[in-house]
Amino acid sequence: MVENIESSCGGLGICGKCKIKVLHGKVSEVTETENRILGEEEIKKGYRLACMTRGYGEIVIEVPEVKPRILESKKIFSSKKAENYGIVVDIGTTTVVVAIIDLKTGNKIAELTELNRQMKYGYDVISRVSTSLRELNKAIISQFNDMVIKLTSSLNIGLEKIKKCICVGNPAMIHSFFGIPVDSLGKAPFIPHTKSEILVSGKAIGLATSCKVYSPPIVSGFFGGDALSFILSQKIYEKRNVLGIDIGTNGEIVLSTEDKIFATSTAAGPAFEGVSLSCGMLAREGAIEKVRYSNGFRVYTIGDCKPSGICGSGYIDAIASMLKAGLIDGSGKIVEGERVNITDEIYITREDIFKIQIAKAAIFTGIDILLDRGKIDKEDIEAVLIAGSFGRYINPVSAVIIGLLPEVNPEIVKTVGNAALEGAVALRFKKNRYKIKKIASDIEYVNLYREKTFEDKLVDATFLPHLDKKRFANIERYMNMLK
Repeated sequence: MVENIESSCGGLGICGKCKIKVLHGKVSEVTETENRILGEEEIKKGYRLACMTRGYGEIVIEVPEVKPRILESKKIFSSKKAENYGIVVDIGTTTVVVAIIDLKTGNKIAELTELNRQMKYGYDVISRVSTSLRELNKAIISQFNDMVIKLTSSLNIGLEKIKKCICVGNPAMIHSFFGIPVDSLGKAPFIPHTKSEILVSGKAIGLATSCKVYSPPIVSGFFGGDALSFILSQKIYEKRNVLGIDIGTNGEIVLSTEDKIFATSTAAGPAFEGVSLSCGMLAREGAIEKVRYSNGFRVYTIGDCKPSGICGSGYIDAIASMLKAGLIDGSGKIVEGERVNITDEIYITREDIFKIQIAKAAIFTGIDILLDRGKIDKEDIEAVLIAGSFGRYINPVSAVIIGLLPEVNPEIVKTVGNAALEGAVALRFKKNRYKIKKIASDIEYVNLYREKTFEDKLVDATFLPHLDKKRFANIERYMNMLK
């Protein structure tokens, strides 16, 4: 048995870190996933993905050294070095983002994004928290330290220059980072062990830096400091009739009204991040992010390179285009065949479409219930802010066509990138820490699963765009916008 094969995606075949070389013995046939990730040349040399390969009898393999998958790395050099530096980190269920900032100006100097190493224990929160706290904590703390050392070394900054660290994330990720029990977050009623803000020494929790580490308060078991930081950075608390959506494995939704902020969270699952789909991948170089159809598919990739798979926005675009072209019906059924080929090697199956339907229905239902609670019609919405790495690539027209968003004017939809990390930067100041505590206390949190209409609304919303056609009376106009 081999113990040192790395994996950060829980055996889903998306990270490519469990690469092995088969030296001797009989193994299963190469999968389409391996063809996409490894390529023809590596497969000819005997390379395979361990999670996709079954051995028959005795086999001999070689495990090459695999460096952590860096999804994105940014360096912004200044001619003048900062006097004091800070670290901001956004711990997501799928990715971890760490940035070095100038504490005086708040400017980001360098940034690094990697897959969350906890993914080997499960790609959603519920499955992951069944793992021992010790293992979860060890995985995220070692990753944080590795990323910080990598960034500070590249900038030639000593760790003693790091004076503050601000950490945001969903409640399960924050609990595991600080070594707080997570078991209560894996079962109803999903009550966090603590909702309070946290301020501790880095050394006390095993960090490479000894600076003070701050994390904002938590609202509920699935609405944490990352969502509050989104509200803070975009000043949603000052606005009226604004809908904010952070689309990820756990979708957080907020709605500001005349006198209140309503909030909820919904289990969208990992489909929007390209996880668990036949040709899915995270939004990185090679991912199809935009799709159009006119007598055939036209695809556009991140980095303008050869397509390696499809990320969340690509699936939304593709399904919207397929619906417009009549290749699928409102139930998501493919009209002809078992799958639709987007390119010669990349395709979408009925199961893929269904997973996107479930995910988009969860988000739409959350929006619908918040609008009901706030007594606001969709026509009254003045702005829609979409956050998260997924949100950087979404096409609002396609989002309406599949029923992810209600029929709003696409011009009021704005993508705001990683707004949680932006909020974390603001939290270097005490005045903003007081402000985020007030936001947390003022929010009216809506537990969707206690809403009597939730299940019926969710089922209706799984259709494309919706079972009730009156809810999308202008869908043809939106389809005409998709060119």
